[in-house]
Amino acid sequence: MNRCRFLFASAVACGALLGLAACQVTSPDDSVATTRVLPRLQWSQSVDSATYASTRRIEVVVASGSDTAYHQTVDFLLHFLAIPSLPQGRVYALSLCGFGASGDSLWTGHASFTAQGDTLRLNVMVNASLAPCVFDTLNLFRTWDRDSLASGMKEVQKLTLNSSDSSYTSFAWGISGTDTNYRSTEYGTFSLSVTRRTASEHQGTIRFLPNSYNYCFGTTKNACGNSSSLVSGSDSKQVYGWTLTADSLYLDQNGQSYSYHK
Repeated sequence: MNRCRFLFASAVACGALLGLAACQVTSPDDSVATTRVLPRLQWSQSVDSATYASTRRIEVVVASGSDTAYHQTVDFLLHFLAIPSLPQGRVYALSLCGFGASGDSLWTGHASFTAQGDTLRLNVMVNASLAPCVFDTLNLFRTWDRDSLASGMKEVQKLTLNSSDSSYTSFAWGISGTDTNYRSTEYGTFSLSVTRRTASEHQGTIRFLPNSYNYCFGTTKNACGNSSSLVSGSDSKQVYGWTLTADSLYLDQNGQSYSYHK
């Protein structure tokens, strides 16, 4: 069957040691050696202890070339930052931005490093913020809903992108009236690159690698009405362009666009 991947079958519609559970958007291969990175903040003269103590949130971005390896903004209650392990041998850039209670940016920190060894202790100099940091409220990692009409069939899908382990799940249905004539479940991992990033919009490329795919497609009445009708299938890595706004996610491939909402 020529499928439009999990998006729908073509038969349907073709100064202190900091730590943070950062969002992992590139999942290292189990066979690749990794390095645990432990950042330690070093305050410059422009940042005093009172400024540091008033920090309420911190935005962390780890990039390698044009790929974003980690990106998350979290509460800064414990004043501790822990970055999950990174594949060894690659050069990374770490960027930090601390925010106060009112959302104003207080300080920034930057460091470049090569992931090597089992553990890397990384000193990061923190300086007062001379220009406001953009407080990014966009969140790609959630459950996205998609529904549309195609070939007389209503398409419904729930796509969940998980930040903790770079996994995704997809549940899709094709419904004619009250009958379910298409159903699929898919599980796998994904990696992400960011080519454009503003406070109101992100763009880039997302790569899906399925680990499990099950589907049902039938023409008889309610042929796929229950999960027992699913059979095992196979799928290969797929690459999409993506655009994220405040309440929508768009995936594009070969001129075909798929729109998701919260």
